Amino acid sequence: SGLGYGRKKQELLYVFWKWIWPKLAALGWTKTESSADRLNTCLFFPPGITKKSGKRGKAYYDRIRLVITRLLERRNEEESAVADTLVEARSEVAQVKDIPSMCKDRKWGNSEARQRVKPRPSTSGRVDLSWKDGGTIYPKRSSRVGAEFQATDIPEVMKSSEQYDESHKFCDQVWDPTRGKSVDVAQFMDSDAAHNKKEPMLSVLHENNYELTDAVKAKLDAIEPVDGSDWTQEEKKKFSEEIFRLRKDLKALSQVMNKS
Repeated sequence: SGLGYGRKKQELLYVFWKWIWPKLAALGWTKTESSADRLNTCLFFPPGITKKSGKRGKAYYDRIRLVITRLLERRNEEESAVADTLVEARSEVAQVKDIPSMCKDRKWGNSEARQRVKPRPSTSGRVDLSWKDGGTIYPKRSSRVGAEFQATDIPEVMKSSEQYDESHKFCDQVWDPTRGKSVDVAQFMDSDAAHNKKEPMLSVLHENNYELTDAVKAKLDAIEPVDGSDWTQEEKKKFSEEIFRLRKDLKALSQVMNKS
């Protein structure tokens, strides 16, 4: 409704639905319930105005507050008379201790309205991707907490007084910059290594003792690019669809694309 909270909202809603709306309806105003972008939202149309002939918030309104604001502008005699009724009714209702609840315009409506929202589909099968075009509101499925989204097996931090030994080794060395300064290796990486293969090439060279034999060069040539530049148009299109369908679940995406 855009009318705020508490007593003020109760007063305005009561006045609007009991006195103001019947007078506006008699003048030719209409209202419809929209479920396209928000649940149970009333749209209010002045005489002669439709969705196609006007702009929301300017020619027609989705909030009672905007309707009241227009009335107080007194654009014509009929609406000015309704505005007078609004002012008088508010003064009268302000003296009433208990105001009947008129909160029928809440955007998220009642339980029946909520049931119209389609549940978030399972990621196991094909689904319609029209949700990303703003056609449907999906409630939040769950918080991304747990083993699938956070690291759960975290080693304890060593104290400075503890002596390091091999049992505390939690990583593998994949490159030795001292040995990598070899003239042949440095020249090869600068001139012959493709920019989108360099990172895995470093690991292969480290595993093969930084020797550029024919066998090692064959392994380096067989490395696939890591930036997707070798993907076909079909693979790129499939990736774009699947990342939406799987809600950015990279583990499932990797399995579907058959790529690591």
